[in-house]
Amino acid sequence: MKSQEIIHIAVAETSMIVRSGLVAVLKRLPDLNVQTVEITSKEGLQ
Repeated sequence: MKSQEIIHIAVAETSMIVRSGLVAVLKRLPDLNVQTVEITSKEGLQ
């Protein structure tokens, strides 16, 4: 039985390659409902 809880993850990385790769891996995790937000700069953390 899959959990219906959503895990919210903020990916804060300036490198687009690393950021998009990490988001792709997180979305492919089995049995987890992951919602990601990409943060591209320090200002985005505020």
